[in-house]
Amino acid sequence: MAKKTIFAVGLDLPDVEGLECIGITDYRSLLDADIVAFRADMAHFSAPEEYNGKPLISSKDSANVVESKNHWRKQLSAAYEHGKTVVIFMTEKNERYYYTGRMEWSGTGKNSRGTNIVDQIDSTAFIPLKFDELTFASGSSMILSSAAEPVSIYWKEFEAYSSYECYFKHSKVKPMVLTKSANAVVGAMLRGAGTVYMMPDINWDVDELSDYNEKDEDWYWNEDGKRLAYKFRDALLDIDRKSRKDAETTPEPAWAQEISYRLAQESDIESSIAKITVEIDDLATKRQVLRDELVEVGNLRHLLYEKGKGLEVAIRRALAAMGFDAQSFKDEDSEFDAVFASKEGRFIGEVEGKDNKQINIDKHSQLQRNISEDFAKEGIEDMAVGVLFGNAYRLMPVSERGDFFTEKVHKASAQIKTALVRTPDLFPIAKYLLENEDEEFAEACRKSILEGVGGVVKFPPVPQQEVKVGEADASE
Repeated sequence: MAKKTIFAVGLDLPDVEGLECIGITDYRSLLDADIVAFRADMAHFSAPEEYNGKPLISSKDSANVVESKNHWRKQLSAAYEHGKTVVIFMTEKNERYYYTGRMEWSGTGKNSRGTNIVDQIDSTAFIPLKFDELTFASGSSMILSSAAEPVSIYWKEFEAYSSYECYFKHSKVKPMVLTKSANAVVGAMLRGAGTVYMMPDINWDVDELSDYNEKDEDWYWNEDGKRLAYKFRDALLDIDRKSRKDAETTPEPAWAQEISYRLAQESDIESSIAKITVEIDDLATKRQVLRDELVEVGNLRHLLYEKGKGLEVAIRRALAAMGFDAQSFKDEDSEFDAVFASKEGRFIGEVEGKDNKQINIDKHSQLQRNISEDFAKEGIEDMAVGVLFGNAYRLMPVSERGDFFTEKVHKASAQIKTALVRTPDLFPIAKYLLENEDEEFAEACRKSILEGVGGVVKFPPVPQQEVKVGEADASE
């Protein structure tokens, strides 16, 4: 018999043969698996702020959480409809707010104010199941029901690592795990074309399963953790074997598939399936286009951590958002990272990113040469203003970085009258201007570069934006 393929989605497990761990944002097809273990890992989505006392998912991950939710609801449904064995771990609710991408505007002109619309989402949004009742409460005292034979081996190995985060009622499920005191259902089986098991949550974040490496300052799975992962794999195989044995049917023989035995309704259904398949392929193409657009839009964050061409492109995009005509320049004699102009003046930019150092005088000297080369070109009547764009200590959080430029760079900037720009300072400005029409603020930013010659440019603060709750649409 061929080996079974097991996908563990949203579960951080040791790497063992026959068990493939898939991130919650990997968007794999579950039809490639025979057995699926699924856990809605809301912790994957960064929530650095709070709104109404609950975590607020970052604007970047807000798009990811909605796409992830939609993807896994469809994939879990497809796996069930195609006869797979699916084990869903019922986690705590994990309520969060996320940015919908919609905005409301109030006021006019310089008094206009944009309000980001946010909605709520929780772990149940990822699961394509409708419960008659679903109550969130946690506990660890549980017993198996008389119908729990399919999960008996699993429960023997993993009861100690399990806790319930909710109990539920569903008219079509077979209860398998109950609370010890009230006999409330916390684990159950739903059978159709495939089989879905809703099980109490499992906790792999246990000290005895991993060891801390002081040199790397990180945790690594130890042998006990790996042995438990093998037991987890084998327990899922046991659940699948028992599920298929209970639902076993005789494969249709070839002679029964002859045209004389076919029903007209089968041809109609097959035509509908073919039509839907074409629509799915079309939607998959559109989704890939949107994913490519998402990557391109998100590349603005290169201002925070990138170097080289990636950083140059992000800088020119930020300058364009401010209202500059920004381009790179290359001919037989010269190559400039950025040439940008507006009614405030014409500028030559040099770009540098450093992993764990300051921007040194070499780059400032290059900027001086570029200004001279540009001025020497035919048709150039005025010397451009030089701007050194620096992304120092680029792999560190911005708040933990020191001075971006060496003392020599500061002295040269003051003497030659060039402007120094920290590229992370451009990010909030570009983000705001790409999301809002505010010519007054854009002009103030352009003027800041001209007025900042001789030192580090100080940009005006980004106008305050509000957040408010809109109609819920992600958890339905």
